[in-house]
Amino acid sequence: METSFTTARALINLFTQSQQGHRGRRGPGRPAAQPHRHFQRTRQMLFPMALLLAAMLSAVPSAQAASPAHTRDRALDSHTWQDRLLLIFAPDAASHWLAEQRQIVETEQRQFADRNLVAIEVVGNQVTGASDQAADLRKRFHVLPRDFRALLIGKDSDVKLTSNEPLSAQQLRQTIDAMPMRRDEISKQHSD
Repeated sequence: METSFTTARALINLFTQSQQGHRGRRGPGRPAAQPHRHFQRTRQMLFPMALLLAAMLSAVPSAQAASPAHTRDRALDSHTWQDRLLLIFAPDAASHWLAEQRQIVETEQRQFADRNLVAIEVVGNQVTGASDQAADLRKRFHVLPRDFRALLIGKDSDVKLTSNEPLSAQQLRQTIDAMPMRRDEISKQHSD
């Protein structure tokens, strides 16, 4: 998000400079030149557009901002006893199942964060959210490169739920909330 603010500031500075910098040139005995009307209208239209663009950029969280710093680029096993994992395997980025699962994760981001659920994607040969190799994860969880698979992994590293299609938000919440460790977390939250 810091980059968005930097971009917004740069756009506003650019507009301000264009406002101040186009005063026209004066030579000896010549009056100040007036900017062309079309240029003035363009500048008047650019400022609101720059502000709108800046607002839109600042409202969109970056991928890094969406995941906590302690979960990025860690090996899968390092999440044990700290995070629950939604491990998503897809053959390629064009997979419609992948798009649907991503939408569910994005929509439920706050609910999943409350449940310490971290999404890790294995798309083709690329792994996002963990430092493990795609081939190693596919072998470990018995997923062929051409298959879509979604797995819910508990804090104890056991697979709790697996599906050949996207797991719904309701399936994920209900399964997690039924886990003894999650019930303990909820009771601790209520006692604090």
